[in-house]
Amino acid sequence: SALPLQGSWTHTWPKWIRVIRWNYRSLLAEFFGTFLLMALGLGVCLQVTLFGLGGGAPINVHFGWGLAVALAVYTTGGVSAHLNPAVTFTFALYRGFPWEWVVPFWVSQILGSFTASALVYLDFRERLEFYEMEIDLPRGLDGDIHTATASMFATFPGEGVSLWGAFFDELFTTALLMAFIFALDDQRNVAPKSNMGPFMVGMVVFALCMSFSSVSGLAMNPARD
Repeated sequence: SALPLQGSWTHTWPKWIRVIRWNYRSLLAEFFGTFLLMALGLGVCLQVTLFGLGGGAPINVHFGWGLAVALAVYTTGGVSAHLNPAVTFTFALYRGFPWEWVVPFWVSQILGSFTASALVYLDFRERLEFYEMEIDLPRGLDGDIHTATASMFATFPGEGVSLWGAFFDELFTTALLMAFIFALDDQRNVAPKSNMGPFMVGMVVFALCMSFSSVSGLAMNPARD
C-alpha cells in the first residue's frame, strides 16, 4: 500500500500506476487489510469445521479471529486499518474521519472481504464437497444451519434466537468493540505502549468471541458477514 523503496523494480511501473498507488493508498490498504482479516478468519472457521479435532478445537476459531485482526492491523496500520464499515462509520461520527471517504472505505472493505472469501473457498473447495457428501447435506440453508457449509462463511442467529435477538447482539457487541478501540487509542487513558495496540485490539475480538459468539455468530463487521 505504501510507496516502494527507491531503486526497487516497482519504480519501473508506468507513472499512472504509481500515481494511483499513492493517491488511493488508504483504499488499497483497506482492501488488503480486510482481505487478510477475512482470509485468516474464514480459514480457521473452515479448518476447524471441516477437519474436526484434527483441524483444531473450537476455541481455535475465537483465537484465530483475534490473531487475524491483530495481524491485519499490523500489516496495513501504517496507512489505514479500519477493516470494518462499523469502525469507519463510528470514526466519522466521533473522531472526525472525513465523511466523503466513508463510502469508498466501505466499498474497499467489502471487495477485500469477497476476494478473500472467494480464494478461501477455492482453497477448501475439494474438502467442502467431501464434507457435504460425508454428512449428506446439500449445499444451501436447509437443515441445521450450524452444520451447513454456508455458516462457515456468514453468520446466522443461534438456535432459539430470533432475527431481532441477533440484531441486538450485533448492535451490543459492535458497540463494545468500538468502546474498547476508543479506550485503547486514547493516550489520556491507559493506552498500550509501543506497538502493542493492534495486538490488544485482537485480544478484544478474542474476548468478545469467547463471550458472545453463540448468539448471532458475532460478525461485528458488516463486511465480514
